[in-house]
Amino acid sequence: MALADARSESPLETYGRLLLVRAGLGPETLQFELRDGRGNAFARFDMAWPSARLAVEMDGREFHDDPDALYRDRSKANAATLEGWRVLRFTWYDVMRRPDWVIATVRSALTPG
Repeated sequence: MALADARSESPLETYGRLLLVRAGLGPETLQFELRDGRGNAFARFDMAWPSARLAVEMDGREFHDDPDALYRDRSKANAATLEGWRVLRFTWYDVMRRPDWVIATVRSALTPG
């Protein structure tokens, strides 16, 4: 219960977050809004490490199988990249079947140099 967080918007986000927390890689924030120079939010990410300019998205089939969602996801990631952010995307398969790979990928992205 101590690790519960109502900001997670899906079971996949919860599983992914807990996987990373247990690996010592807990996100700095959840549902992070990236804002432009005027303060307008133009992207929101499931998890983020603003200090490292890293965002993580957990792509569940319920929301991300739709072609419109695919286009929005790509536009959001491209806009974040242009602002100097890196965006990692993981699926249910990744979190449940390849957890060590998810952990290693996030750890690598958070490791300077």
